[in-house]
Amino acid sequence: MDTLRLRLWSENDLELLHAANTPAMTAHLNGPESAEEIVERHARYLRLRDSGEARPFVIEDEAGESVGSIAFWHMDWRGEPALETGWFVRPEAQGRGVASSALALLVQDARMHRDGR
Repeated sequence: MDTLRLRLWSENDLELLHAANTPAMTAHLNGPESAEEIVERHARYLRLRDSGEARPFVIEDEAGESVGSIAFWHMDWRGEPALETGWFVRPEAQGRGVASSALALLVQDARMHRDGR
């Protein structure tokens, strides 16, 4: 992927969670969630974004289409504050460097917003 951008998670991004809620995409995450759990996850992303506890993003390609999601959140590791990240990439965009490119963009954002704002 030549040009990707990260856009903060918004009210309009629920569809992306539904698209990623497949057996193949959740095989290592205890399987698909119920519709109610997906709605709860979406609300949690918005709450965490608004509180500064996390920075969830939609990964968009050069055409502005969502190809996945990536986020970082605050945690403690061995008694020290740290940032943790997680992501997913839609199957049709996998194998094209989306995750590694998005992670590089996320690191840049984390350096600017490590305090949660």
